[in-house]
Amino acid sequence: MYLQQYEVSMTILDYFYPRLKNYIDFDFTDQLSPPRLKKDGNYYATYVSEIRQEHAVLSPDRCSVVLKEIPASLTEIYRKISSRWSPYIETVYGVLSENGHSLAINEFIQKPACLSYPTKELSEMRSLTLEDFILKMRKLSEKEALIFLLQLCEALENISELSLVHGDVSPQNILLTDVLPLNFQKHQPTSSTGKSITELCRNVAVKLIDFDIAREEKGSHHMVTTVAGTNPYAAPEILDYQTPTDRVDIYSLGCVFAFMLTGKSPKQMRREEFQSSLSKSVRKIINKCTADYSRRYKDVTHLKKDVSALLSTSTMPVPELFHILPGLRSGKPLEICIFSLIYCALFHLLIFLICPSPSLVWILPAVAVSVILTTDVFHLGRHFAFYQLCLEQQPEWCYLFKFLIGFVLPFTVLRMIS
Repeated sequence: MYLQQYEVSMTILDYFYPRLKNYIDFDFTDQLSPPRLKKDGNYYATYVSEIRQEHAVLSPDRCSVVLKEIPASLTEIYRKISSRWSPYIETVYGVLSENGHSLAINEFIQKPACLSYPTKELSEMRSLTLEDFILKMRKLSEKEALIFLLQLCEALENISELSLVHGDVSPQNILLTDVLPLNFQKHQPTSSTGKSITELCRNVAVKLIDFDIAREEKGSHHMVTTVAGTNPYAAPEILDYQTPTDRVDIYSLGCVFAFMLTGKSPKQMRREEFQSSLSKSVRKIINKCTADYSRRYKDVTHLKKDVSALLSTSTMPVPELFHILPGLRSGKPLEICIFSLIYCALFHLLIFLICPSPSLVWILPAVAVSVILTTDVFHLGRHFAFYQLCLEQQPEWCYLFKFLIGFVLPFTVLRMIS
């Protein structure tokens, strides 16, 4: 039986062999996954092979590719994905399609070379899923999980812009890999690996893979006719044959976020465990991701803004000092504004007692500017690309900028106009 399945699955690769043999070295071709039965009743396998050396000029050390046999119904989906590049999505180099046969040529995502692997099994793996990393190596800190979540948000943004729904966002379909150079990496801090939270994220990024159940995004009237997705991470409307909009991916993303921190999906945790193992701010994001369809994030861009805002407050180099001050411990924007106003007023008054002060009419506006710029309580920094780059690459710089702009700049302006 297996031989029969294997022979059926091989016909697609055999069919395109004459067109690929001059570019692909089939002497180094291995089966990556066995033939799997699809909805059309046929079996499709996935292989990893090598590009011939004469064609691997740009990156001779990364010349592996994935040859994936796909149903004809997925041809247009993979072609759409091949038209868009993202550092956080498996790259589809191209799709061959002829006479009902379709073959996608994808990048092979190697596991991070910067990590040290505790077991022989992990060290022998060529690829590393997020599931394997969390369950066999370690869970992520809140900051690490937020950075990876931000990368996955960008991946889903790219998919959504193609009017596609991934449909199976899960730890098994997320691979870890080495980061790209700084010029190409948008949400990736930079150095050598180790146990520090920043060191992991400077060297490792995530990539979303497997578009086998991806489909065209539909309006709210469309009904799903088949169950799809990975149950612990699948939205209820998928399992209940309801609406497949991009909110199903947002639901799954919330479950994956919890898994990165706890090793479990929220569906696998008791309420008490969920409350005790996650911070209030993290629970708020997860709850909004996994809420009922109407109360969930409307799109991944709104989720991305909340993740960026939480990441900006969690990357302060001296959070202990910030949180021991009365009024700043709660994290509530209104309280932070009021008490920051008081602290800034005291600071400016102290400066004005030491140095001759300008007219008092300028003090309150200067204090208000200090509060807004120093605390960035309204997250104005997200509108400036340079600030975002600093936040993602060197968070301590942002803290310095906030101090210089919030305290030094208003005082300097006051001195100039006095």
